[in-house]
Amino acid sequence: MAHVQIINGIDKGQDFLISTERVIVGRSQKADLTINDVSVSRSHISIEKVENGYLLEDLGSNNGTLINDSLTVSSELHDGDIINIGNTSLKFFIQENSPSDDEDVVISQDNQSLEEGGESIVMDLTEFNSLNEHLESTNKDLDHNIAIKNYRQLQAMLKISNTVANELDLKVLISQLLDIIFSETKATRGFIMLYDENQNLIPMAVKKMAKDDEAITVSSTIINTVVGDKKALLSSDLLNDDRFSSGESIIANQIRSCMCAPLVYHDEVLGVIHIDSDLTTNIFNSDDLELLVAISNQAAACIKNAILLKQLTDEENKRSKLSQYFPPQQVELLMNDKLNISLGGKNESVTILFCDIRSFTSISENLNAIEVMDFLNEFFSAMTDIVFKFDGMVDNFMGDCVLAVFGGPFYHEEHATRAVEAAIAMQEAQNKLNEKFASEGKKTFFVGIGIHSGDVSRGNIGSSQLKKYTVIGSTVNICSRLCSLAKGREIFISEATKLKLSKEFKLEKLKPCKVKNVTEPLVPYKVVSLG
Repeated sequence: MAHVQIINGIDKGQDFLISTERVIVGRSQKADLTINDVSVSRSHISIEKVENGYLLEDLGSNNGTLINDSLTVSSELHDGDIINIGNTSLKFFIQENSPSDDEDVVISQDNQSLEEGGESIVMDLTEFNSLNEHLESTNKDLDHNIAIKNYRQLQAMLKISNTVANELDLKVLISQLLDIIFSETKATRGFIMLYDENQNLIPMAVKKMAKDDEAITVSSTIINTVVGDKKALLSSDLLNDDRFSSGESIIANQIRSCMCAPLVYHDEVLGVIHIDSDLTTNIFNSDDLELLVAISNQAAACIKNAILLKQLTDEENKRSKLSQYFPPQQVELLMNDKLNISLGGKNESVTILFCDIRSFTSISENLNAIEVMDFLNEFFSAMTDIVFKFDGMVDNFMGDCVLAVFGGPFYHEEHATRAVEAAIAMQEAQNKLNEKFASEGKKTFFVGIGIHSGDVSRGNIGSSQLKKYTVIGSTVNICSRLCSLAKGREIFISEATKLKLSKEFKLEKLKPCKVKNVTEPLVPYKVVSLG
């Protein structure tokens, strides 16, 4: 499975798994991977799974796309490619050693007890301190073999430090760890498995010297001992070890020797490392086991750091996404699971608000793209603050228009009143922005606002590749029609909204108008001022 990691730019550290046939990368909130960089186009590039790999295409972006510093319109992607879009850099990864599915590693259920003896060595991790003792020893009479062992372990630790200690991508880190283990031992097969949120062991990296499709099968007795007792295990001759010699996988694969160690971080077992060999018996010894334990101890810390960073990044991305739609206090409740919103379809009674800039074309015609973007961002920021102030949800930005929802997904009885109060505050904010723009020599603007109350359907809507949490229904359409009737500096509300108001507002009844696909004429009311 391929993925990209943002290595430079405002979203640095974000990792995105390419789990569909085609993904869109751009500044738009509708993109599969949203880049918060103004120099990135709304739909900048696509990455598509093709027969022989992955294909990148520039989607007519304003600032172009570079792959490894070369301008491109369409290019095949390779592992490690650097993609530059605007001021953002992404790194593309393909994990060749990752298993295609869980069947690449099978844990056989032999349910036997395991005691040390015969062809096995079991090492308790809590008693493993020889590495530190040897490295810190000042004894000048060290045995030559011990010195060699210390040097070998130190070299492995340095490889981990130099290669993976600062690697934040979990899949890349685990694959590199397995490569280091293979370089330091005579293993012919191996894997690293981690526990998922349901406490199931999931293969994260698998490596075999032989190019075959045979799954690696490991004894459940070995796994249970290693995980349950937090002990590393070496079996130097599996075919003659009474506890394992009858195992179908051992006979079929002619496995001679194996080692297995838990990945333990502060008493938490994160997973296991397993390596074996079909070359000869006694290919691994106690020094190899000590080395594997030393590697597993340092690897566990690296893996835990990567997991924690991924969690923090995911949490920050989730907070950022929620903050685009919900007020800060509701975001905190959602982050702490104290509020629940259904992502499936649901019908509810709400009040819809449309706020649209009038004659925006004439305003923007003398502005360049960056100036238009700056103008809209300042306008949308001011309007969003007001929506949040009155406990509304920003559903969408459509061109120069804001769509907001009051009363859903967080219900409150006065949703109609809050929507009208928000509209009045928007008109006041428009005046303040115009004063600022005039002082800067910029064009001023005016907004028209429409408000309507009624039932809507809300939830995740879209395709399998792209979904958005939004509201749909005739209530939304009627509100859009009301908004189109309102001129600059005007607020029009429907009779349905008027009947739900819990406060007195000065209203002016207007002539009924016909709305498409609505039987009864719509009776608008113009909000003159607060009562």
